[in-house]
Amino acid sequence: MFEILRSWRRPFMLTLFLDLNPTHDGLEVAKAIGDFEKHLKASADPVMERIHFFRIFMIPCSEQGNDRIQGNDRIAFSVVFDGEKIDFLNQLVVDLRGALIPIMKNVVGFNRLSSIPSDMELSQWILSHDHKPAAYHVGSVWNSLKQIKHDREMYGAISEFLDQPSDLAQQPPQEIKRRIEAMLTSRLPNIPTNSQQENRIRFEFLRWLDAFMFLFIVFLIPALPAVLIIFVMGWASVSVLWLILLIFPVVTLLIATVILLATFVFVRYLERKEQDVELWPKDEHVCDVVSKETVEGQNQMTLVVDVKDSFARRTILSMVLWVANAVSRHWYTRGKLVGIDTIHFARFFLIDGKRKMVFMSDYDGSWSRYLLDFTGPGALAVVPIWSSLEGCPKARFLRWPEVGFEDRFLPFTRCCQLKAQCWFSNYPKLSVSEIKRNEKIRDGLFKSATDQEILDWLALFNGGANV
Repeated sequence: MFEILRSWRRPFMLTLFLDLNPTHDGLEVAKAIGDFEKHLKASADPVMERIHFFRIFMIPCSEQGNDRIQGNDRIAFSVVFDGEKIDFLNQLVVDLRGALIPIMKNVVGFNRLSSIPSDMELSQWILSHDHKPAAYHVGSVWNSLKQIKHDREMYGAISEFLDQPSDLAQQPPQEIKRRIEAMLTSRLPNIPTNSQQENRIRFEFLRWLDAFMFLFIVFLIPALPAVLIIFVMGWASVSVLWLILLIFPVVTLLIATVILLATFVFVRYLERKEQDVELWPKDEHVCDVVSKETVEGQNQMTLVVDVKDSFARRTILSMVLWVANAVSRHWYTRGKLVGIDTIHFARFFLIDGKRKMVFMSDYDGSWSRYLLDFTGPGALAVVPIWSSLEGCPKARFLRWPEVGFEDRFLPFTRCCQLKAQCWFSNYPKLSVSEIKRNEKIRDGLFKSATDQEILDWLALFNGGANV
């Protein structure tokens, strides 16, 4: 049921964490991953029209935890895609089978499949290892890869049209818009109009129903104990009106207050009791990670971090990520996450019995700018999550960083960061803000608007100097 409710937030994602055979050849696996990345970047297979981002990275055993967690080296796959998961997987296996098999044959359990597994067998095996995220943020909800590319082409065509010498500057806004729409109809006949765009009524309904279910669950946390107390105390015998309007709300509010106060006191006790562990990266590790980063354009971040070693911390982090996922899903759907407008996709995973957290992000700009956003406008989202991780600078009440937090946070992040051996973006030169801008332009086409609305719409074009 919950999966159906959350199906409104697209695109979807698929992530695998797979153990490598103890006898695997690291160089052979690295070569297979490199070949896969080359295949992705050169491929014209149909599945490439559905992939937004794809990454593969290895988690060495030494990076999988401290003395309390031991195991094999791992390999992780993560892809953000359009369409239903089963359909996408079937097409992925058909189109990229030849590049996938050399990697998969090094994975524990893959040899249990047929010597030459069928496409259906392989896709079912992959699906069975899908790992659901603890939190998932989509910077541009509902925009498929096809739509993003259409919007980019549309923006270029309109900008070029506005830059051409003409009498547009002397025309009223309504006429300017009419000419633009006529040009698009002629030049881009397949461009979606309002009547042709995907019907979002069902998605909007699911979105609001999903939000209601979240608020209902939050309400149940203090409400259920309140109902129990009311029956134990015998207050249920009073009039229904008094019960609904006074007794139940007051008892529920009191219980909610007690739960919050107890949580804050306990969290602060943990923060003061826990040892402050400092992590600093080695130079060779930084050089290895930086080799996959760019100064401009898009970048990726992949981190694997130990959760602080207590059941309480694992529970706190799980609850914080649950709330973060809901807040991102319902409140931050317009391109920004607590003031940060550079994140295409971000996801958190809890693995190894919630003793480790994996963080993956696809973002715009440089690493240093991204991390400064983490400690600046994004601190509201970052501190409650990251302060439960081993080596992260301490915070107060999961909210306020201790003195020196910023100085230690960037080195800590570098220390936990892993190199993505394969990372692919299907629109590497488009930022989140540009995608959202193009979406606004598309939404303003082929519908009635006032003169002021048209002028505001035209202001979205950098090339509209002649208007």
